Amino acid sequence: MRPEDIVIDPTRQAWFDRMPLAGPFTCDCEHVAALRDGGAGGDEEWPWTVDNKPRGYELYKLLGSPKTIVAPMVEQSELAFRLLCKRYGADLTYSPMVNSSIFTKDEVAPYRMREYSTCPADTNMIVQFCGHHDETLVKAAKIVEKSGCKAIDLNLGCPQGIARKGFYGAFLMDDLPLVRQLITALDRSVSIPITAKIRVFPDPMHTVAYARMLVDAGAAMLGVHGRLREAKGAAPGEASWEQIAMVREALPDVPVFGNGNVWHHADLGGMLEQTHCDAIMSADSLLWEPRLFSNPPRFLVSGRHFAVQDAHARIEAIRTAQEYLGICRGHFTQPSQMKNHLFKITHHSLQIHTHVRRQISETALPGREQVLACFEGYMDDLLKIESDALLAAELPLKPAPLTHEEYAGTILQLGNVEIPPRCALSHLTAVPDLQSEYRRRKDERMEAMLDEDAACYALFD
Repeated sequence: MRPEDIVIDPTRQAWFDRMPLAGPFTCDCEHVAALRDGGAGGDEEWPWTVDNKPRGYELYKLLGSPKTIVAPMVEQSELAFRLLCKRYGADLTYSPMVNSSIFTKDEVAPYRMREYSTCPADTNMIVQFCGHHDETLVKAAKIVEKSGCKAIDLNLGCPQGIARKGFYGAFLMDDLPLVRQLITALDRSVSIPITAKIRVFPDPMHTVAYARMLVDAGAAMLGVHGRLREAKGAAPGEASWEQIAMVREALPDVPVFGNGNVWHHADLGGMLEQTHCDAIMSADSLLWEPRLFSNPPRFLVSGRHFAVQDAHARIEAIRTAQEYLGICRGHFTQPSQMKNHLFKITHHSLQIHTHVRRQISETALPGREQVLACFEGYMDDLLKIESDALLAAELPLKPAPLTHEEYAGTILQLGNVEIPPRCALSHLTAVPDLQSEYRRRKDERMEAMLDEDAACYALFD
């Protein structure tokens, strides 16, 4: 049956949309209170079974036919960050990668609560587990299957050394019969759909065969990261949209999500057009710019590869960070997770105002609320510093709108990455050799800091 011919039963849609108002993983936040005040809640019979759970394009349509997806990120796609991205256009989100072995052994639940929490506003969310033991994965999945998540994803893409050591993620590509066994065990034991996110093989035909095997084993949807297992780190190289397109063509009855080479909002349309995938997943680019899916005129780009000269864009980033901390105040978030997001979202300001970066880095208070209050104060200080600099330069705090092309001219490429020519930034950003200019400015800032230190020491001479 073609996707467009699938008609969704309203009763099944109502079942699918249901979110619990209580439970071990549900934050007691303002969303819960609002629903309770409205009369929602109460015990209802669980409607899903292994036999009647949605699959394929029925699942995709029950999810609202998503086009923009927050990919799973280790310790970084937590509840507060997911909710922030949803405010800016994310249709579907994934939890951080959760280690199934630790999750099932964690009887007192500190690991469980750190790695996975949800709330009624956290709709259209999939929990991702990693592991290589079928019974452990099934046990972990059954712990969360009624928590409000819409599916369980098996991580088959993590390329890091810890995944090699634990034999999970992309290293399961070395034992495909085991992968089939894991997917089959999950599909036959868990009452919500099973999905998988993979990396590609050097040979595209191996990738297609791998994807077909996963679907035959029970995977209801597939996410395809178009990079090899060996491609990782700060400069992973270009993702193969061609391989994503081949998987899409080979599996007409299963939703396929593409991942890789999304640097800018314009890349979303480019990937959809060139791969014909059903939706776009983004990970690293969202960490620098959580508003990516909403197409902000002053977009923030990877601080590993670019420096943003436009102060108005940096101010917008600080306000985004403040918005994130506001969400954290009502939803449990680890201080380490907050710190990591502040470093990324406000990176371009912290590169200039390094004393604020040091303050964030050195914050180590015993209570979460105290840490959150400190971070809110640092963001207030950073916003004032950037705003005062604009006023001193006699520039307006509310600038005139810029086109993407005009704004892109304010971005310095650091010369430590080659942008794939198909990506929007390769056309938007002027790419002269600006590495030496950036280093000169960084050296000037360092000299100014040394002068300040020397002036302080002189007071004690």
